[in-house]
Amino acid sequence: MINKFSLLNPSLKGVRYSEPRLLKALVGTQINQFINSLNDVYLNHDNNSNLLEIKILEFLLLLEQQEGSGELLSSLVKPISKRSLKEFMEVNYLTNLKISDYALLTGRSISTFNRDFKRLYNSTPKKWLIEKKIHESHQLIVRTNLNVTEVSAEVGYENVSHFIAAYKSIYGITPKMAIREKN
Repeated sequence: MINKFSLLNPSLKGVRYSEPRLLKALVGTQINQFINSLNDVYLNHDNNSNLLEIKILEFLLLLEQQEGSGELLSSLVKPISKRSLKEFMEVNYLTNLKISDYALLTGRSISTFNRDFKRLYNSTPKKWLIEKKIHESHQLIVRTNLNVTEVSAEVGYENVSHFIAAYKSIYGITPKMAIREKN
């Protein structure tokens, strides 16, 4: 969750890590309102993990806005240790991130990430991600009744035209033609 917060928050890129410790902070009106809103949310809704994630991100953003938040944030933003590239990519390839974000989240510099990736997959990260997403989109076309726009969004494409062009470059037909062939 902290990793996601740091990705969503470019101002944290320059924050240097410091060891965690007990910190006092003044609780402002916004944080009080946030705490009160938790009762409404959790008494009136099932415990939904997506909602919980959003509420944690909201809390972190509120903390960041507090005066003197730099010390708190520096104790949260711990450098990410190197993690299994294969495991991380297989789980997160549909997440719409930049290569620099993938590198950061796997604990590598961009050049080390590219080098390790090439060694592991014998491909560039960009090419591998496109192929992986397009193969996943093909499975969605075959197994579901989603339309082209929905499939495009499911595999992380923000631009449907780019998705169609990538699909056609791999399968030789457009996704719409593949849907028609299926039916």
